[in-house]
Parts: sequence; C-alpha cells; structure tokens
Amino acid sequence: MTFKDFLIDIDNFLANEQIFASYYYGYVNNVFTEKELKYPMMVYHTDAINHSILQNSILYLKMNFFVFDKLLTDNSNVLNIQNDLLKKLIKFSRFLKLKHYAENFNLVAISDEAYSEKITGWILDCIVKVDTTNDSCWEEPVLYLSDGITKYYVKDKIIIHCYVEDYTEIEMPNYDYYNGLTEYPVNYIDKKVLRDVKWTGAFNMKNLIKINNNEFYNGKFTGILNLPVCIKIGDNAFYNSKFTGNCNLPVCEYIDYSAFFYSLFNGTINLPVCIKIGDNAFYKSVFKGAFECPNLQTVGISAFQYSQFNDVFNCPNLQTVGDYAFENSVFNGAFECPNLTSVGNYAFENSVFNGVFNCPNLTSVGEYAFGHSNFSEITIGANAVLGAYCIGAHSAKFINDYAANNKKAGTYVWDGQHWIFPSEPKPEPELLIKDGLRIWLKADYGVVYDEDNKVSEWNDASGNGYIFSQSNPGKQPLYIPSIDSMNHKPTIKFDNSTLTSIQQITIRTFFILTNFDNTTFPYYCGLLTRINVIDANSDFILVSWPDSTHFDNGSPNSLGITLFVNNIQTYDFAPLKTPKIVYGYLGNPAIWDDIALGYDRSIPGRFWRGDVYEVIIYDRVLDTTEIEQVKNYLKEKYAMDF
Repeated sequence: MTFKDFLIDIDNFLANEQIFASYYYGYVNNVFTEKELKYPMMVYHTDAINHSILQNSILYLKMNFFVFDKLLTDNSNVLNIQNDLLKKLIKFSRFLKLKHYAENFNLVAISDEAYSEKITGWILDCIVKVDTTNDSCWEEPVLYLSDGITKYYVKDKIIIHCYVEDYTEIEMPNYDYYNGLTEYPVNYIDKKVLRDVKWTGAFNMKNLIKINNNEFYNGKFTGILNLPVCIKIGDNAFYNSKFTGNCNLPVCEYIDYSAFFYSLFNGTINLPVCIKIGDNAFYKSVFKGAFECPNLQTVGISAFQYSQFNDVFNCPNLQTVGDYAFENSVFNGAFECPNLTSVGNYAFENSVFNGVFNCPNLTSVGEYAFGHSNFSEITIGANAVLGAYCIGAHSAKFINDYAANNKKAGTYVWDGQHWIFPSEPKPEPELLIKDGLRIWLKADYGVVYDEDNKVSEWNDASGNGYIFSQSNPGKQPLYIPSIDSMNHKPTIKFDNSTLTSIQQITIRTFFILTNFDNTTFPYYCGLLTRINVIDANSDFILVSWPDSTHFDNGSPNSLGITLFVNNIQTYDFAPLKTPKIVYGYLGNPAIWDDIALGYDRSIPGRFWRGDVYEVIIYDRVLDTTEIEQVKNYLKEKYAMDF
C-alpha cells in the first residue's frame, strides 16, 4: 500500500461514517487559509517531509490528527465540544487500530483562535502501519452496500439512506436480500428514510422485522403482502398502498392505526399472535372467511369496516371493539368473548350471530352493535351501558328486563316474551355448631382418590387435622361424584372396605348420614367402631344386628348410647336402602386411640355395605336445639324430606 492509498483509505472511512463535516489532508495553517471550513472538522498530516513517499511502499508513519469545533463567545460550550470530539476520535482510533495496527497513541487538548474564530479540540498522534501484505495487515470487512437507490449498513442489516429525491415515483427493488445476496437480509429500515418516495410495484421485504410509523406512507404498492417475520407495523405504514389477495402476518403482534388504510385485501387474513389492531387499520379491505385471532385484545374504530367476513368469529381474549369495527361482516354462530368489556356502535351491525352470547365482563354495548343478530341466551356483566338495538332481536325487551333485574351480572334467557334472569341459587348450608366439633368428614371435601375412584384418604374439615386412610387398594372404598336423589352431592361407597385413623378422639355426640344396600343386615356390619377388639364393651358404637333392620342393642355396651334415626328415638334403620341420619349421644364419653369407619373391629366379614355422606362428631353432649341445627344442616344440604 502506498502512502496515497493510505490517505484514500482514511478519506473513504470518514466519508462513510460522516463523523466530521469537513476533513482535509494538509497542515493546519494552510487549511485555515485555503479551504472551506465546516465544523466539526479534522486536519491530518504526517511528520514525513519527503513527498516522494507518495509513490513508495512504506511500513510505518507517524500521523497527526487535529480535530476542531467552534466555541461560543463566552466559551460556555468548551466541555460539550471536547466531549463530543473525543467520542469521534475514539471511533476513528478503532479504525486505525484494526485496519492499520496503529499504536503509541498520544492525546492533547487544545484551544486557540484562528482567523477571528475561537476553536477548541484535540491533537491525536500515533504510529500507523501501512504495509498490507497478507502476513501483516487485517482485512477490513464490508461495512456498507449500495444499489444506487439506497444504502445498506451490513452490521445491523438495515437500510440507512435513500438517494432518490422525495416524491419521485419509482419501482422498488426486491429487498428480500440486499443486492440479491442471501447473507444480507433487510431486517430494518432507518426511520423516515423511505417515507417520502412514491414506491410502486410489488413489495418484497420478507425479512423485515419491524416497520416504522409512516414508513411507506406515499408508497403505492400493489399485489400480495407477505411478512413472515414482522412483529410490528406502525401507524400509516402502508397508508396509500393497495395490496390485494391474502394478508399473511404469522408473527405480527401490533398493527397500528391506518396501517393499510387504502389496501384492498380480498382474501383471508392470518394473524395468529396479533394483540392489537388500530383504528382504520384495514379500512378499505374486503377480507372474507373466518376471523380467528386467539391472542387479540383490541380492535380499533373502523378497523375492518368494509370487510366481509362470513364465518365464525374466534377471539377468546378480546377486550375492546371500536365503533364500526366489523360493520359489514356477516359472522354467524355463537359469540363468546369472556374477557370483552366494551363493544362500540355498529361494531357487528350486519352479522347474524345466534344462540349464545357469552360476555360475562361486558359493561358497554353501543347502538346497533349486533343489529341483525338473534341471541337466545345472553351472559353479561353488571351495570352495563346499553345502546338502542344493541343486541339485535328483542333488544328493547332485553334493556327493560336487564334494568328490571337491577342490571345484575349473569345469564338472561329468552322465553319468547321476556329475558328471564334465574333466581339466585341458595347459598350452601352451613354447619353452625362448631363448639366441641372434633371430626367432620364430608364427601365433597378432602377426599383423595385415584383414576379408578378408589379412596386412599378422607381428610377432616373441622380443622383438627384428622385423616382417615387406607393404604391397601383391596380395602379402599369408592368415591361417587354425584347421587341424583341426594341433591347431586357426592358420597363414599363402602363395600368390603374401611377407612381408619390412629389419632385419639373423644366422642359424646355423633351424626352419620348413610344407607345400607340390602333390605336386611346380613351379619354384624360395623359402621362406627374401633380398629380392633379391645374389651367387647366400650369399643363399638354403631354395629348392625344380624338378619334384622336394626342396630345392635343387645350386646354389652358401657357407653350408654341414646340413638335416633331421623326424628325418632330408635335402633331400627328400616328401610335400609333409604339414606337417613343416624345420630345420638353417649352417657359416658368414648375416649379412643383409634377409630374405624365401615368395618367392625377388623373381625372378618363384618363390613358396612352402603353410602356414607357425612360423619360429624362432637366431644360434648349437644342440647336439643343444637341437635336440630345439625340435622337441619344435613337436611338442607342433601334435600332430604322426613
């Protein structure tokens, strides 16, 4: 490399980077008297004085670089100027180090007055290597490309400049890849660079990741649009273009207002991940088919006003829809948008939705929003603002009936005359007597069961932490999720099975809602006992008598049991198959270290065979009023009549 080549190399770098308004090779005094001064500026020269080196190959040179900018009259901007110039020198120094192995850098700040102009800046000197043999020099990578129309920055894969005069009409080149080179995809366009050119022809930029606001505002593209990697399209991006056919935006999340205002898409639209579509985004387009955007949250005013979608509308995450958004589309089927909060005037005016309208969070529906729809069931939020003809058929009736029900949230059903709001369901009955409550087992709480409904644990709801369990699968009862005749409540089915607890318990009053599957008890069938025989006297409470319909009242028992079935003091449980409340209290407390359900003290064959819905045990004797309250709780919950 000759010295002249070296100077050309520097000049090219400064021209491309545009970090100085003017730059000259020469001596400072000569430059200030002979050249046009544009700040900030650079003046550079070598210490060598033999100009014959311009034609000779050399290895090392000492170079001096002077950078200047003008000071204000009061010098108040000196620090700002020096800081800015220093940043420029750092970038320039990197180029010298990489391309010419520069070293021995020395930096000095200067301030001076040159020909009536006050200036400040820096002097940088260093040693540079000029020889460019393969063994000694670094090959500079390509930084920029140009096709005569635009300029492309290789590192960021971005078009940074346009050479075409504003408002010139010109066909856009194929910019899928710059200059057709696959290693140079066009991923970005610098803001405003291409805005004011009247681009025509097809739009080929399939590798664009983002399109800025007003990017192609004056463009007049035609044909199809295919942007497979674009994630956002800004305001007015293609305002005057007239795309046709399908619109494929598979990863686009945001389409801002008026993005495709005058486009004439007339096929389908693919927006599987889109979150927001702004006002007038596809104003003039006439899309057809279904509209399925599962992630969509917002559709702006007139976004698809002239489209003619004519299939299902599937946007489960939609939250707001602006006025006229889908005015001329003809969607059909159900309308289910559980997150929707507001729908603007005329939004779906010509659609013919029917059947279910499911928008439980909806609080605002504009005039004629669903003007031609015909719903039979409407689920809506509370205190919604409703415009005239808002839900199509029977709108006036709905507005009146909704108001008559104090604008309650819920589901309203059309019965041919009125929109009926079902009466509120009764609250679940509560067990009010908690004083002395030790065990509370209920089949709708704390049941652990496997895929075969075999129960391994039944957890206590009293808060005392009792756990009734069975680890042997062969002795595990079954969980039955619903019994129609018992208000559709679940139960635990015992049959050659048992659940036990080895935690100490004191029993004085007990309630068990249960039945037995036979018409008579075939044997001693244990319902509430200890796990094993202890003394055959105080180790059982409820065991049946063989070949009868009553509980055992003949065997010795020191607990002093007073027993009731439903409202009658009796040991007789007939008819056995009908669920009943068997309850009572003990004259002497049973203080057990263990307890078993469904099996008489592990004596072979003595199993209970029936449903157990609830077991409630207290450690004290309840008075008659409290007993009635517990019974009423069970009667209401299971809709029992006795």
